[in-house]
Amino acid sequence: MSRLLAMEQAQGATVVGHSTGGLGALMMLAYDEPALVGRLPLLAEMLLPGATPEQAAAQASRLAQRMRSLPDEAYRARQDMTLTTYTKSPSFLSTLQAWSNASDRATATTAFQEALATDFRPALPDIAQPVLVLAA
Repeated sequence: MSRLLAMEQAQGATVVGHSTGGLGALMMLAYDEPALVGRLPLLAEMLLPGATPEQAAAQASRLAQRMRSLPDEAYRARQDMTLTTYTKSPSFLSTLQAWSNASDRATATTAFQEALATDFRPALPDIAQPVLVLAA
């Protein structure tokens, strides 16, 4: 992401990320390349308010294990249910479901676990960008 922003000579760009991958990318960008961005939305602690790093890691492990242990049909049903909250347009839901079904379940589960277990709080004092928190 930092290469793209540098290549485009972006200044004060508003960077928006989604879910676990977005959280990780945004934090790394803000920490590694603070001059490239203006505002960063931060969704940290929405899942586990006030959690210690150990609690977050343990919860991430439990949730990932649960995701891995679900039969494919149950996993897909859970994904489909969750995806209904990701769009305001019912006609777009089938597209989201197709994307979800085409994704690699093991990779998605690992990414979710790693993002939930990673404690970015020690890096926060070194990030100078204003943070915009969006919540539904």
